[in-house]
Formats: sequence, C-alpha cells, structure tokens
Amino acid sequence: MNILIIDDAHGDHDIAMEYLSDSGKNYKFYHAYSAKDGVELYKTHKIDCVLLDYHMPDKDGITVLKQLTEGAQIVPVIMMTGDGNEFVAVTAMKLGSHDYIPKRVLTSKALNRAVERAVERSKMMSRMELYREQLEQSN
Repeated sequence: MNILIIDDAHGDHDIAMEYLSDSGKNYKFYHAYSAKDGVELYKTHKIDCVLLDYHMPDKDGITVLKQLTEGAQIVPVIMMTGDGNEFVAVTAMKLGSHDYIPKRVLTSKALNRAVERAVERSKMMSRMELYREQLEQSN
C-alpha cells in the first residue's frame, strides 16, 4: 500500500512511518514537505492513502484537499493537525476527508485504524460508483 505523507515537519513523517510500520503491513511511503510537492506526487504516483497536515507554509490542508478531490475522484485522505480545531475538522470532512486526527492524540493504533478505514471506505465508494454507472448503462 502506498502512503503519501504531506507535512512540512520531518519529525511528523517519522512518527507516521513508525506508527504504520508497527502494524506489520508492507507500506511504501512517499514524502512531500510542501503542498505543491504533495499534489504533484499524488498526480504522478498510485497513492492508496494520503496523510495530510493542515498547517503548511505554502497552502493549508483544506486547499490541498480541494485540489486532491477535484472532479469525481475518491481520495482516501486523513487530515492531521496539531490544533484540534472543530471548524477545520468539519470542513475537511465535508470536502471529502475520510478522517481527522489531532496530532496530540495520535497513536499507532488510531493511525492504523484510520488508514484501514479510509482505504476500505474509498474502495467501497469506488465500487458503488462503478455499480451506479453499470446501472445507468443497463437502463
């Protein structure tokens, strides 16, 4: 599974990789330390899940989330922030983020569970969209 981490803090990349590696699953990590680089990596690689920081120097996570979810694309994104701001959480979820985790309560178990749910939900939504298209064609 390919995980893209978009976060300007190198230490947060290390923590996310450590926590996800604890699960014993085989992850490949892509690292972006700016919003621009993150969007570019997403467009050029097959990414299964995005861990997205809210506070970055070039753009905020909400702006990046909008770019990632342009069109009808289903993107499994988990928004993470050091703030724990309800407005950011609600906005992120409305724009298609699959989960929201304040960094201060981040644990290995919570991150692994969030990634699994986000990927599974994304797959389910893709299957539903495919079924919907097939139904339209058959009608």
